This record gives sequence, structure tokens and C-alpha cells, in this order.
Amino acid sequence: MGTKKATIFKPIKKMIKNEKELNVYIICQYLDKNGRCSTKELKEQLRMNDEEFLMALDRLLRRNRILFYVNRKQGFVELYY
Repeated sequence: MGTKKATIFKPIKKMIKNEKELNVYIICQYLDKNGRCSTKELKEQLRMNDEEFLMALDRLLRRNRILFYVNRKQGFVELYY
């Protein structure tokens, strides 16, 4: 029974991974087109919930694809080429 359960959830895990990668791609495209912006503006423009947004930013930071910095208590993000 355990193997059947694992095979059922495998496509779901793959779908979730693809959704995460899509969010990463969306953020990269937005930043490439619009340049540097605040994290608040980015989240509002892309209409992502907190979890999706933070997970995508985390992936981009770990891959060294974005720069994140704070200026006067406001966070900013830009692509790192």
C-alpha cells in the first residue's frame, strides 16, 4: 500500500515543482522588463500570495540570479547578470 501512495503523490510533487519554477520565471521576466523595484511593488504587480512570492525569491537568491538590498526600511530587488 505504501508504494501505491507514493506513486499517487509523485505527479503532484512534480506539478508543485513546475509551479514554483513558473513563479521564478515570472519574477525574472518582470525584473528584466522593468528593472529594479521594491519587493512590495513586485508582489502587488504579480499578484502572488506570500508563500509563492517568498519561495520564488528564495530560489532566485540561492541561484545568485537577483540582488536584494534594503534602503530606508524598504526592500529592493534587481536581476544580477
